[in-house]
Amino acid sequence: MHRLWNRIDFAFSSAWQNFWRNAAVSVASVLIVWVVLLALGSLLLVLHSLDQIVALEKTKASAISVYLADTTPLSSAMDFKLHLENDPLVTDVTYVSKDQAMARFRQLPALDPSVIDTLGTNPLPASLDVTVKDIR
Repeated sequence: MHRLWNRIDFAFSSAWQNFWRNAAVSVASVLIVWVVLLALGSLLLVLHSLDQIVALEKTKASAISVYLADTTPLSSAMDFKLHLENDPLVTDVTYVSKDQAMARFRQLPALDPSVIDTLGTNPLPASLDVTVKDIR
């Protein structure tokens, strides 16, 4: 065991001496390794960020809102909802009434409630929120 420590000590002391003998080359080598590691770390950070952005956009792309005309009867909307639910590419369909759409609209944080009250009538249409499967 004592021999092992002597060898390790010799290796480190030789490395330290050679580092200072060729200081310019040693500093250049350390800087090159540092730059390469910094570039690699930056690349990994960018790749991870891009992966997160792609995953977020995939979830956004799978949510579709189908807006219904105000003249559309509720029975026709429910028939269309049932037709969509039977589609194998669709995972979920939710009917959103005009009142529910207005309630969602009122919950938006950047909205001044007095602006909504000046509208008088509800201009938002009823809709079907459709979530589709990943069709890759």
